[in-house]
Amino acid sequence: MLQFFVILAGLIPLTVLGLIKVGGFSGLADKVRQSPLGEGGLPRTRSCSSRWWRCCRG
Repeated sequence: MLQFFVILAGLIPLTVLGLIKVGGFSGLADKVRQSPLGEGGLPRTRSCSSRWWRCCRG
């Protein structure tokens, strides 16, 4: 159990520092758009404004 928290203690600051370096989530999305992955590397946003089962179904 302690090993789990030790791993998290190392990964969380690494993730935060990486996000700060690229400019937050929007900066990360811009970097992905400029990469060879392009828009395909980003998740599609879906609206839940239609029916609730469509939103839950994905």
